[in-house]
Amino acid sequence: ALLPATTVDPVLALLKKAMEEDRLYLNDTRTLQIVSRHTGIAPKTISAILNQHLHKNFNEYINEYRVALFKEKILQEEAGQLTLTGIAYDCGFSSQATFQRVFKQLTGMSPSAYKRNAAQIRI
Repeated sequence: ALLPATTVDPVLALLKKAMEEDRLYLNDTRTLQIVSRHTGIAPKTISAILNQHLHKNFNEYINEYRVALFKEKILQEEAGQLTLTGIAYDCGFSSQATFQRVFKQLTGMSPSAYKRNAAQIRI
């Protein structure tokens, strides 16, 4: 059964705050439990709302924030001194393979291709 908007809207607002302000997606272990504890929302409720209303699972939701942060960091001047994997770890990914797969899934290109494109745009 679909949850009512009176339940969904506050939960989505809390999740957004937990991601954008508190940046809980940077935690690479057991993030669902951490977000649940932080927001006071049961993991089952978080998963159900993300599935029903955003049509994604919790990992996809988290990874979108991680990839967005990676894209932001790669454009910064000091990114030149860091490896792509190093930046990915800073963004909450715990494995290079997962990062590569997720990044390509969400952007349609590899992280290194994205970095090359970003460098050309900046010039």
